[in-house]
Amino acid sequence: VGNSLIDDPSVSDKAFKWEEEFPEIIKEGGFDIIIGNPPYVRIQEMNEKEINFLSNRTKISRGYLDTYMLFTEIAINKIKKNGIFSFIMPLKFLTSNYGEGLRRLFLDSGQIIKIIDFEDLPVFETATTYSGIIVFKKTEIRDAEIQYFRESDLNSVKNGLIEKFEPIKINQNSLSEKPWVLTNEDERNLIAKLEKRGIKLNDICEKIFQGLITSADSVFILRLKNGMLYSESIKDYVKIESEMLKNFVKGKDIKRYGDLSTDKFLLFPYRKNEKNKYELIPENELIKSYPLTYEYLSKNKAELLRRGDVINKSIEWYAFSRPQNLEEFENEKIMTPFNAFSNSFTIDKTAKYFFTAGVAGGYGLKLKARISSKYILGLLNSKLIEFFIKHTSTYLRGKYYSYENRFIKRVPVIFGSSIQIAEIEKLVERVLDLYAVLGKTSRNTDMFNNFRDQIKSVENEIDSIVYEIYDLKKSEIDVINTLFK
Repeated sequence: VGNSLIDDPSVSDKAFKWEEEFPEIIKEGGFDIIIGNPPYVRIQEMNEKEINFLSNRTKISRGYLDTYMLFTEIAINKIKKNGIFSFIMPLKFLTSNYGEGLRRLFLDSGQIIKIIDFEDLPVFETATTYSGIIVFKKTEIRDAEIQYFRESDLNSVKNGLIEKFEPIKINQNSLSEKPWVLTNEDERNLIAKLEKRGIKLNDICEKIFQGLITSADSVFILRLKNGMLYSESIKDYVKIESEMLKNFVKGKDIKRYGDLSTDKFLLFPYRKNEKNKYELIPENELIKSYPLTYEYLSKNKAELLRRGDVINKSIEWYAFSRPQNLEEFENEKIMTPFNAFSNSFTIDKTAKYFFTAGVAGGYGLKLKARISSKYILGLLNSKLIEFFIKHTSTYLRGKYYSYENRFIKRVPVIFGSSIQIAEIEKLVERVLDLYAVLGKTSRNTDMFNNFRDQIKSVENEIDSIVYEIYDLKKSEIDVINTLFK
């Protein structure tokens, strides 16, 4: 057994030379069929020699690489003409930026016969991989239909009853190296139409930014409990100087048109310098000017010292691991959680809320000057834009969708007439007020149901205006409404 990714003995003592191990097969043009379940390992976890070798050898990626991608590249190269390749493998490459090279390899090398997408089903009990099966034939034929199956029943998969539903059929020639939208023809045509309209969300933003990273949230994120600050790290109440605290929300606190008020605070050992940029407060000044903060941080010093960035001596022991975008938080911004069941954009009019990065955090959208935040908020929470994001984003375990920058920045934005913009702004103000009142109303009451009905009515009005702005036909609106049945 050898390392079939590496054929150079100077790189690996288990170097595997295909031509020597399978001389007759390689001489005849390759294997008739290759099937497998390749290992899923980021090459960054390998040693430096192996990383350099694989990065220089592959033609499918520059940057992020996973071994399953490299095994796929080798398998396609090692099958003969009209040979078959089939792997069970992660399918995130279908929509990710790093998957562009692998998508192009499939399209240039032959015909994708079938894709069976297990979506978020836990087909491997010990790993969350969002896997699927790809069946591929190495042929000159390109103008053929791909059969795409979505499997959502784990019992059916375990019992071998996959492909029990009619597949979505997609002409391979309709795909490119761009992220693949694997859906029916009506939906693909509507997505293609939207992608050609207006400008991208990224173009009307000064910045779409991630939250900060502390690598010790239990230390830096405090919450109010019985009117006092409580720390999860020491399981006790604490006293902190008020100047050292910032209003804070987690991704789950960012809700559709929601009020951002929470019981959480971020311990913030930073101050602005003469250039109006945040910098870490020196330790001696922290001791002198903020003794309560320093005392609390000192109680957590052992935990803070265990962070990788501290061990590598790239940050001070009490600093955030990644203090990114700190100046951006104190601006009016539209916010979204990192992942959500549905579009959950809201607005921070107070310009005071901080949040973290990663799956438990979110993103902020700082719009360019003179762009109406209420108008954009109305677009982003509309059914049309939710349809677009859910067909161009990544589907995650638990029925969530990803609202990462790489997906939302592509949202098409069209500015309607001044009358249409004013109408949406007015309706958004109304729905923001209604959601605020709804959040303070007891559930399962007539009043709660009344407010919820009013919200639905106002949001339907917004949707109708958005359809007009984007010039949608009734048949296209029907396609969108199918998603919400």
